[in-house]
Amino acid sequence: MSFDSALRALSSRAFTPAIATFLGYLAHDRTNGEAWLYLGIAYSESGLHRDALHALHMAELLLEENPELDEAMGVTWLRMDGLRQARRYLEQALVHLDPPPTIHRNIAMMHLQSGEPELALQSIERSIAQNPDDVMSLYAKTLILRACNSDQQARDYRFELKAALKELLRRENTPPGMARSAREQLNTLF
Repeated sequence: MSFDSALRALSSRAFTPAIATFLGYLAHDRTNGEAWLYLGIAYSESGLHRDALHALHMAELLLEENPELDEAMGVTWLRMDGLRQARRYLEQALVHLDPPPTIHRNIAMMHLQSGEPELALQSIERSIAQNPDDVMSLYAKTLILRACNSDQQARDYRFELKAALKELLRRENTPPGMARSAREQLNTLF
């Protein structure tokens, strides 16, 4: 499989062939920083967080400042409940001249995991404003609104959550599992 094919496999969530391809590239050239980066992302997405950190650390040693690498490190630490490290890397990714398009969504999830739903809501709104068609951000907004629902403004957030869930269900590109979850959440609201 070519490097570009492995990247396509990674983006379509076919992690096993992507991992095998990146490992193959690294068997021939251990100094390929991009192969380490994408191997780390594939490991992280597969739930192999320790392996992901190792691969991403290798990429850090080989690549110049890279916002995608910073974001990948932040997301991996977030998945491991390393909130302090996640915050450092995600904020570092945000200050690059060309931050990754998913950075605000990942920062929103960091704030949500840190118990800061209001900050999470602000970040997810930025993410949606930048890419209104990103169903992952729309779904993340429903999770954040659900968390905000326990606050003093519960009634307002409940109506906003209902609208966000309906919007998610209206989208043709919403993955089936996400749509099922949205329907379940919608049924519990009123």
